[in-house]
Amino acid sequence: MNLEAISATSDAIASIAVVVSIGFLAYQVKSNNRLLKSAARQSIVDEFKSSNRLMTDDAEHFALGMRDYPNLPFLSLSKYSGIMTDTLLSFQSSLALRQAGTLDKRVYEAYLTFTASLLVTPGGQVYWRQFRNIFIPEMVLELDTKIAKGHLDDLLQLPQFNISWDKQNSSQ
Repeated sequence: MNLEAISATSDAIASIAVVVSIGFLAYQVKSNNRLLKSAARQSIVDEFKSSNRLMTDDAEHFALGMRDYPNLPFLSLSKYSGIMTDTLLSFQSSLALRQAGTLDKRVYEAYLTFTASLLVTPGGQVYWRQFRNIFIPEMVLELDTKIAKGHLDDLLQLPQFNISWDKQNSSQ
């Protein structure tokens, strides 16, 4: 075999190796993207579960805050505003992950809707007017846009936030 044949054969083998390497890298990138998206989703789920735990652990304070913030005793006022701030910071994390492309749009929309629903309660409206400036402008715009579109759930009717639910359902 002459030198030209050996050179041509090695070039062909090198070309095949490059194509195989690129294919392997593409597979690795795709696999890594799936893992990043899964980790991002789990991170947001954990943050919102933590906020939800606070809402249910202090359900009475939170329910009172949704109705009558800021006209509450100090403890209820403090617990409500703390839970709201924590929840909004969790949503801010979901917005950042959505902007980075690691959070699915459907998942993001669910958190956007829930967070906006908190802000249309009577107490949520007052809280939002008072605290909106501490959050990033992109988040404020997203929430304000969602609120302006309407069609949000009345969270005050959910059993865990409906203070009079026990009275309404005690005869059943």
